[in-house]
Amino acid sequence: MNADEIKRLLHDKNFPDHPDSVELIETHASWVFLSQSFAYKIKKPLKFSFLDFSTLDKRKYYCEQEHQLNSRLAPHMYLGVLPVREKNGQLFIGEKEGQTIDYAVYMKRMDDSRQMDLLLEKGAVSEKDIVQIAIQIAHFHQKVTAYKEEERVDLIHARFADVASVKAFLGRHFGKKAEDFIDELVRFSAVFTKQYASRFQERARQGFVVDGHGDLHSRNIFLLNSPVIFDCIEFSQEHRRLDVLSDIAFFCMDLDQYGRSDLAGLFLDTYLKDYPCMPLAVDRKIFHYYKMYRANVRLKVNALAAIQHENDGTLTAAKLKEVEAYYSLLKQYFSEGVLSEKSLFL
Repeated sequence: MNADEIKRLLHDKNFPDHPDSVELIETHASWVFLSQSFAYKIKKPLKFSFLDFSTLDKRKYYCEQEHQLNSRLAPHMYLGVLPVREKNGQLFIGEKEGQTIDYAVYMKRMDDSRQMDLLLEKGAVSEKDIVQIAIQIAHFHQKVTAYKEEERVDLIHARFADVASVKAFLGRHFGKKAEDFIDELVRFSAVFTKQYASRFQERARQGFVVDGHGDLHSRNIFLLNSPVIFDCIEFSQEHRRLDVLSDIAFFCMDLDQYGRSDLAGLFLDTYLKDYPCMPLAVDRKIFHYYKMYRANVRLKVNALAAIQHENDGTLTAAKLKEVEAYYSLLKQYFSEGVLSEKSLFL
């Protein structure tokens, strides 16, 4: 579908639940229609280096993947995939007749006020919530497919090193020290992944590399009677194929960023009691590396967004502050974990 067709669908309001009103939310890769009780997510016809929704068949496949994969953790939220059809000059979701022009992921709408990132901002996330999430994720990681073949350690470093793509931007706004810091980070990653390559490989053979969530952070969790963890990566098996430590490092990094390192510690302790996936001391170093990687990625993503605003003259202090927050967290992680690893640089 294109933007004009999306506007037509919003105007026609031909949805299965016949809502009186519908809200449209647009992301970089999808359009999401929200009625009072349901959500309908349509993928944009895009092709990037990391995803390909460019054809109708591909969008159907990835809608089905999104439903199937997210049903692992949120079966009551993800209801299925519905066709988008054109009939008698109007557009419909879920209509049985007409020309199929696209597909939509059909979801039950959750209580928006219970989104975890909003509750963290209000200080309304409890230890009980964290314990429930930790146990749920630990059980999930033990049930999903494990990949025991050779781990691509060179790819792990390459992903980490991609933060260099925003080095010039950081230099413009935070000075040459920021550029030097990025160079130091990349050198560290190259040395670290090489030094501990055998342990990365051994962890894969032990079943710790799985078909995980891949995007595990507080904005993708609703805190209801039981936490609802949703929106895993569906567009790339490569980005879901990861060490469980990388999955949980994302969540712990997110809690750290909200100033709740206490909750991050509780999460990790609870998770490890249920799934002891750090049997060796070196695994703690690898976990810390993955926390650095996750902060690194958030820094890059926010910097790339800021560059777009910079190019069109709409860069604000608030956008720059978002970049600075992850830059500061990454520096903190580096000083906590890397400066004690001086032998890596000898």
